[in-house]
Amino acid sequence: VSFRDAAWIVRVLSSTDGHRTEAVDAQHADVLRPLDPVRRGRSAGFLYGPVAAAPEELHEPETLAVLRRLRDRVDPDGRFGAMSRIAK
Repeated sequence: VSFRDAAWIVRVLSSTDGHRTEAVDAQHADVLRPLDPVRRGRSAGFLYGPVAAAPEELHEPETLAVLRRLRDRVDPDGRFGAMSRIAK
């Protein structure tokens, strides 16, 4: 799990019942934007739905390198969705 040495974690969870997902995502971005200067990354275990997150946001460089090597070894054809999202 990346970013375990962070001093704190902030999560924003909202129901989308009756709301467009895009509107809820925009509100979350507004809440989290002030934290951008001190943000280390994102917790992959707490992303729900179709979230556009770069692999570099979800994993520290060393962890991402290990995951990419593992993906290349066990899933070279990109059959597993989560593995294929770890861009080269």
